Amino acid sequence: MKNIYSYLQSIKPYDFSGVREDIAGDDFVFKNDFNNIDSLPILNGNLGNYALQVLAKHPTKIVLTDYTTDKPRVLRAGMLLAISLLLAKKFKKYINERRVGIALPAGAGSHIANLALLLANKTPVNLNFSVGRSTIESAIEQAGIKTVISTNALLEKFPQFPRPKNVLDLPKIISKLHKFSIIWLLIEIYLTPVSMLARRFKIPTVGGDSEATLLFSSGTTGKPKGIVLSHKNIIANCLQIKMLGIVKSSDSILASLPIFHSFGMLINVWFCLLFGIRTATCPSPLDIRKIADVIAKEKISLNISTPTFFRQYLGKASPESMRSLRAVAAGGEKVNIDLIDLWEKTFSSEMVAGYGLTEASPVVSLNFPRENQTKIINGKRGSVGRVVPGISVKFIGPETGKPMPLGETGILCIKGPNVFKKYLNDEVLTNQSIRDGWLVTGDLARLDPDGFLYIEGRISRFSKIGGEMVPHVGLEEAISKVLSLTHEDGPEIAIMSKVDKRKGESLILLTEKEVNMQFLREKLLQAGISALWIPKTYILVDDIPSLTTGKLDLGACKQIVESRLLS
Repeated sequence: MKNIYSYLQSIKPYDFSGVREDIAGDDFVFKNDFNNIDSLPILNGNLGNYALQVLAKHPTKIVLTDYTTDKPRVLRAGMLLAISLLLAKKFKKYINERRVGIALPAGAGSHIANLALLLANKTPVNLNFSVGRSTIESAIEQAGIKTVISTNALLEKFPQFPRPKNVLDLPKIISKLHKFSIIWLLIEIYLTPVSMLARRFKIPTVGGDSEATLLFSSGTTGKPKGIVLSHKNIIANCLQIKMLGIVKSSDSILASLPIFHSFGMLINVWFCLLFGIRTATCPSPLDIRKIADVIAKEKISLNISTPTFFRQYLGKASPESMRSLRAVAAGGEKVNIDLIDLWEKTFSSEMVAGYGLTEASPVVSLNFPRENQTKIINGKRGSVGRVVPGISVKFIGPETGKPMPLGETGILCIKGPNVFKKYLNDEVLTNQSIRDGWLVTGDLARLDPDGFLYIEGRISRFSKIGGEMVPHVGLEEAISKVLSLTHEDGPEIAIMSKVDKRKGESLILLTEKEVNMQFLREKLLQAGISALWIPKTYILVDDIPSLTTGKLDLGACKQIVESRLLS
């Protein structure tokens, strides 16, 4: 597609004014402009080629400030592109396999490595280096990775990371690039038409449904699942986010989420590269004092993270340091209203809740900041926002699997150009998850007449007791209120279940503190919780297992329950 830069800059905010009529027009499917967006010619292009065109358009523009070291490094578009092109040339020559692992924190290195691999027509696989050795080994084996791009410093910090046959130290490789080669290429980027530059480096122009990147699920219930995302998937989700009209060209975004996190990968890398949004990177989302300092110095206006990470800001960041923020977007786990209220009271910036999943590249829905003055409703408390343009939505019964009327709670199913096509090397799981072109998310949800989505919980986190569907998350929230738990440092309780011959299932409370179960029962009954829902036993643990994103590690929790019941 010619002049991709002009096309991307011309995208206007989507008109949501007809959503209510569209939902009313079909009892079972909200089509949400699916056909018009799915057929856009831009979706057939190559992500790496598009990034090249955008970076080459304004080579002097500052695109990234890297805070992975004590001294911040400023990176302009031309320099980022020049280094990436030279590395791509080396990767083509010395790496034979298609998929290449990346173990890097958010920073200039992760941006360069991902772009260089795509320019070399290879697939970047961003690996979670913070999990256990067996999980990483599983991902490396599933993807057939023989080469990992990382740094010696990171691998020393995470000794559990298994080293494959070939480990490339990125800073060392970049330091060996000849300065004359970089300068000459910069001149070429300034003076040469983009099309000629792409031809000289043999950059692919077609991407479409071909593999662009591979991410692995967090493995909350077992071994990590390989999620294959295409060029079309990532390009489509970038366009969908742009169509919301929330992000402005003048914005600056904080990139602290790890790149192996789907939100970190899509928004902080590809969205910002394609739309020229200035980014400042921090290597850890938990280093709140450094993050607050970066927000103040760089005048960051937008921040995307998870509720677990945002909760850390409340006790460690001063309101003065956060003054430049106009909004933060929270997703990846349930966003409680009390967190939103406390954030906005403390920092005077808006927190909007969103919803996504890696299989959707990942953004599915988002509330708008109130400052987006439009004729439509911007957001609704308790919802995860408007479904982004181009994603069709329907719901099926948890037990029947049959379509349910819009507005009723059922298992959320989505379809759109941003939705993946398959899990890596797992046809059975793919067929279970994708039915007649619809991704069955496993989340229980409902859609209101204005197109706002409400997530009630995951079907895997419900138990059927006495014919009733009991939501684990809702029960955890009720117990947390009774016990005055804040979960500031991660989850303090978890509801799990075991087989019960009489009731089908019975609930067990995992807790880090001793609990008076009679007191808990009385208070829950007073709060209107059904007696069937209230756990009768608890298991005391030192720590509730959780992942780096703050989500419960359900696999580890299940192992605790099974081991305690057998002992």
